[in-house]
Formats: sequence, structure tokens, C-alpha cells
Amino acid sequence: MGRLLDEVLRRVRHQLDRRGLVLWFDPEARYGHVVDVLEAEGVPVQRGTSGYLALRRAIEPWLDSELRPTGLAWVPRSEEEGRTALCELVAVAAVISPKGTTQLQNTGLGSVLRASLP
Repeated sequence: MGRLLDEVLRRVRHQLDRRGLVLWFDPEARYGHVVDVLEAEGVPVQRGTSGYLALRRAIEPWLDSELRPTGLAWVPRSEEEGRTALCELVAVAAVISPKGTTQLQNTGLGSVLRASLP
């Protein structure tokens, strides 16, 4: 993989290791192939392509787990649009997006480029 994809993978893996659950807003659906890579590596993935209610039902076992679950919920929509609809997951997961507040939560192209290029 290229440096950019490696950097995005590093950021997502860091959040998975740190928090267990990750909610990834990707409004341009730019990183669907990164989600495929993580899923192929064995990361449990739920995709929010069928709407918020379907995603909420799919992640129910994660939210009800007695042990700390690990998984990635990928939503190809804006954070502003989905934050309220997925408020329970927002409360317990690391939220990453192109507008993430820290470098390790930001998947915006500018942030990723700055970190991956010498």
C-alpha cells in the first residue's frame, strides 16, 4: 500500500487498540477500500450503507456486550448528519472523520498528507 493508505490504516488501528469501537464518518466514501483491508485482517466491520436504523440494529451486540468489544462502524455520510442518529455509539466509540479534532482522529486528506510525506 502507499504511504497515504498506510497512514489512514495506522490511525484507524490506533483507535481500535485504544478504544475498541470506532465510528468512522467518511462523507465522500473515499476509504471504503481501507475498510475492506481491515475486514480482511479480521476486524469486525459494520457498514452504514443501508441507513442509520439498520446500522444501529447491526451494532446492538457491540453495545450490549459485557466485555469490551472491538469493531469498526463505517458510515459514508457526514459526521454532522450521523452524530445524533448514532449517539449511543458516539458515546462509547472513538469517532474519526475528515474533521476529527486530533491528528489521530482526522482522516482528512490534508492531515493524512502532512503526516505521511517527508
